[in-house]
Amino acid sequence: MPFKIVKSDIGKMDADVIVNSTYSNEFGEFSSSLSFGGAEGELMEKGGEALREARLNLGEISVSEVKVTAGLGLNCKYVIHVVGPREDEELLRKTYKNIFKEVRSLDVESIAIPFISTGFNGFDKELAFRVAEDEVLRFLGEQDILVYLVIYDDESYEISKELKKDIDDYLNTEEDFYFHEISPLTLKSSKEVSTESRISFEEFELEDGFVDTLMKFVYRTSDTDVDIYKRANIDRKLFSKIKNNKEYSPSKRTAIMLAIGLVLDIDDTLELLESAGFTLSNSIKFDKIVRFCIEREKYSIMQINFILEEYGEKPLGY
Repeated sequence: MPFKIVKSDIGKMDADVIVNSTYSNEFGEFSSSLSFGGAEGELMEKGGEALREARLNLGEISVSEVKVTAGLGLNCKYVIHVVGPREDEELLRKTYKNIFKEVRSLDVESIAIPFISTGFNGFDKELAFRVAEDEVLRFLGEQDILVYLVIYDDESYEISKELKKDIDDYLNTEEDFYFHEISPLTLKSSKEVSTESRISFEEFELEDGFVDTLMKFVYRTSDTDVDIYKRANIDRKLFSKIKNNKEYSPSKRTAIMLAIGLVLDIDDTLELLESAGFTLSNSIKFDKIVRFCIEREKYSIMQINFILEEYGEKPLGY
């Protein structure tokens, strides 16, 4: 299953597992009278006194350590309580690894994880984003579980000022790209005939359809199927369905996601899109953002979706 980025209060999530980014004695003495704040405070308020007591009964939790309680008032089976680091990348990676190690031992199909360490801990958000993406994709390469990365508010992740300016400049350019509208099946004459001649269907050739074009790029890459569909944020069953059905007709967004999964350059991306009857328009903001990302070799669905969210566009895979 793919992962999704959600801007929400994590206490409102409906998932088998909810991760609580909690307090550590590293940042002060642990106390049974501890007052929970931030996202954890809202989680405890949603879960009620039973969840608060369960958390307090766990006692101190070391950085990157995980402990588990029942859902207790939340829309989940389990709560994984974890402490993220303030600045250590390896400890943050270890935190995610420990979460996923615990999840493997549970009979669950979905997990909601906050953007760990980017709140009170003040972890660098760009680095935290890369770590989260790396570890989530690694986990999804082994497990078929839906992962939600829950963003607490608009300040939890912002694209850099430099990147935003670059995108703004790109969106404001008046450059005309040459695109042509085509139908899903394009006919190409196999020989010259006069307009007065009677042409039989046999005298035409069908260009490669979407699946044939897709498979051409799949065979060209050294990446595995798992690499491709995880990078594309498409689940294994859908990818298998597409590969095994030559008549498959994708949505435009699915075709774009597969282009990203295959790390296609802009020319190959347009070829793949055109084989399904689509293109990228210079007059549509969503299309220009996608084109910008591919031209700048930004093949992270998570980052592309953050950018789309920033500009009020619907993310890929939603």
